[in-house]
Amino acid sequence: MQGHGVGLGSLGLRALATAAALAASAVGCVSSEPRVDPPPPVAATPPRVDVGAELASGRAALAAGRADEARGHFERAIGANPRAVEPRLDLAELLVSHGEDLGRAGALLDEAAAVRPEDARLERLRGALRELDEDEEGAAAAYGRSLALEPDAELRLRRGMLLLQSGETEDAVVELERVRAERPGDRAARGSLADGYEALGRLPQAQAELEELVRLDPSSGAPLRRLAAFLRYHGGAGQAARAEARARGLEAPARALRPLLRSKR
Repeated sequence: MQGHGVGLGSLGLRALATAAALAASAVGCVSSEPRVDPPPPVAATPPRVDVGAELASGRAALAAGRADEARGHFERAIGANPRAVEPRLDLAELLVSHGEDLGRAGALLDEAAAVRPEDARLERLRGALRELDEDEEGAAAAYGRSLALEPDAELRLRRGMLLLQSGETEDAVVELERVRAERPGDRAARGSLADGYEALGRLPQAQAELEELVRLDPSSGAPLRRLAAFLRYHGGAGQAARAEARARGLEAPARALRPLLRSKR
């Protein structure tokens, strides 16, 4: 009986050892699993840029004379929307008006044209950019495209004067006559028309424009002297002399008053 008890005790010990080994093996399996690192922190999403608000802020800054601040607002609006036309035109206009970074201004206009190919303001800015490049013909062509989209007497006057300077006299006269019809008192248009008519040999019309300039500015001798020079050049010496005499009368210095006598009291 005692021996049988000893045998059972041995079996019990072996069972305990086996259980301990299994437990150790389980622990080893758990500890051998690969370590999983926590996910990296999610980067904060930058605030969304409001293109309209940036555009409005840029225009307000520009109106207040803060050009650098305005440029920053326009740049942010452009960066936020690759198809936003207005901030590109605003920034291009700022650069052209300051005569700086003209290559960037041209690129901005190209980007805007890719989205909105027919735009009067865009073509007007192209014309101004061509003028800065001393390309009078290119400027006149761009202004013509702008005028075809949106009539503007001031821009038409500018185009007429450019055409006159580049030798496109007949086209210049057509544009300047349209300005005169819209703004009869525009002295710049009439003066340029006089030059155009004279270049085309239409002397009576040129003289009529010069005489109208005298009428529009009756207190100045300058229009009379211009008329006199025209008349003398084209053989009207007597008329020229009379115009010069009128100019001298307008330009004569005011009669100096005698100084007051000192009081004897």
